[in-house]
Amino acid sequence: MTVNVLNATSRTGLAKDTADALEKRGFRIGEVANAPAPLDGKVKGNGLVIGGPGTATASRLSVLAAQLDGARIRHDAHRDGKDLDLVLGKSFTKLTGKKAAEAALTKLSGPRSASSHEKAGTTC
Repeated sequence: MTVNVLNATSRTGLAKDTADALEKRGFRIGEVANAPAPLDGKVKGNGLVIGGPGTATASRLSVLAAQLDGARIRHDAHRDGKDLDLVLGKSFTKLTGKKAAEAALTKLSGPRSASSHEKAGTTC
């Protein structure tokens, strides 16, 4: 997935620093910029994750939102394409710790069942 990181705060360099951190976690980074006028200075909390409609987008939104404690998710019916926007809000200071983000992702995906090899007591 490609993530556009948009800064809705007055803090300089916040989007770039966050994009760099997301890239280290394996995300593909698209646009890194200030938030558009309708969102600039208006995102409360840590941030907002925006993507298009659909089930596939919903799962990608959840994966991205797990990187940011308290991120709100918004579906934009007018959006096409697979890119997601991460809009950094007034309370944002840093991404969720990597271990906490991984735990959130595990929780999102639900418990994994044992593979047939594990059930048979063999390893792959």
